[in-house]
Amino acid sequence: MNNLHAIPLSVIIQGPRACFRRPEFTTDLVSYDVMPPYVAEQILRSVCNVDGKRWRIDCIRVVRPIRFILDEVTSARGPRRTLVLRDVEYVIDAHVNCSERERDDLERLVSEAFDGEQDVYLGASIYPATLRLASVSDESDGMIEPQVIDLGWMINEQKSTSVRFPIFFRARLIDGCVRIDDRCLTAS
Repeated sequence: MNNLHAIPLSVIIQGPRACFRRPEFTTDLVSYDVMPPYVAEQILRSVCNVDGKRWRIDCIRVVRPIRFILDEVTSARGPRRTLVLRDVEYVIDAHVNCSERERDDLERLVSEAFDGEQDVYLGASIYPATLRLASVSDESDGMIEPQVIDLGWMINEQKSTSVRFPIFFRARLIDGCVRIDDRCLTAS
């Protein structure tokens, strides 16, 4: 039986604006305070799709203070008010599990995929950002001020079935870090 190995990854993502749409707002576009884990997973998958394996998000560290700005975007439904984040920077800590047999190939694939700076989006294509591997000199625990902020219920992942049911978790920003654990709430 093959033992599972975790291939860790830390990346920095930053951009001038971001909008991670909260599902409870239907008319206006209102962003979560912090990037949800499912968005982080989608971004990593867009840069490096690991052959049916799934990126597991361990932690999202907030590097720059959380700030909002009012904006207006034009959509198929016409102009819409938008509450977006501005000047965002996160460190995403993630891993992908693989067997020992797959480990070397997968490590090489991840290394090649994240070599250099990548162009990605923060919630929508109108919010471009850059992503790069985090180095030891980039490492920090997130925001400088020690604090605990309850971010409320946040989508952890989207389940793909005939009907999409999101899985929620109670997000807390603790000393600049949102840790993702297995305590989630799902609709049935």
